[in-house]
Amino acid sequence: GTDGSGINYYDVQTQKINKLYIPDSLKNRVNLSAVYSIHVQNQNLIWVGTSGYGMYKFIIDKTTQPYSVSAYKQYIYRNGASGTLSNNIVYSIIQDDALHLWVATRGGGINRFNTNTEEFQTYRFSLDNKGFISSDDVLCLYKDTKGLLWAGTSMGLNKLIRFDVDKPVLLRFTEKEGMPNNTVHGILEDQENNLWLSTNQGIAKLIQNEGDYRIISYYKKDG
Repeated sequence: GTDGSGINYYDVQTQKINKLYIPDSLKNRVNLSAVYSIHVQNQNLIWVGTSGYGMYKFIIDKTTQPYSVSAYKQYIYRNGASGTLSNNIVYSIIQDDALHLWVATRGGGINRFNTNTEEFQTYRFSLDNKGFISSDDVLCLYKDTKGLLWAGTSMGLNKLIRFDVDKPVLLRFTEKEGMPNNTVHGILEDQENNLWLSTNQGIAKLIQNEGDYRIISYYKKDG
């Protein structure tokens, strides 16, 4: 995903990068000027998050060279409408289960999207509900090997513990808990089930051990 040049894909056989082709019949309706997340559902279906244009569902035709979009659907925020995307800036899309996606937005919290009914269920931050996500500005999502959801925001890291009457109960990790910085851009898990987190002030290693957590921070000065 690029900022200004649509979507590119790498061809392993030719070792070249090609640009995904948008047919002329779709160009006026599809805006890929700022692509910030891509989730590959299968060989011919991808979900695309943009900055300002919501989320797209693309059917990919691989019989053409370069690959092209044969069909699409756009999902956008509609003010006052229920069951829609909560914000048009989408920074992360991951699989939840066979039927649902998790969609992270900047300013609209997180959404659980039902790919069958095409409805969004939104979870937002609320000062009156400590179980909610620490910020509506969500930058990244990750599902660990145990199936637990982690969300990186501009106000710390969140771990989804459970749902309580359709509201998420979260465990938060911020600078107060030892994070080097509260803005979390990326989350990865290593073979020992530790999480590695990229922030505005270095990298953090979150060590999990039966409910106990320890954070080790790495900065430029560490080499």
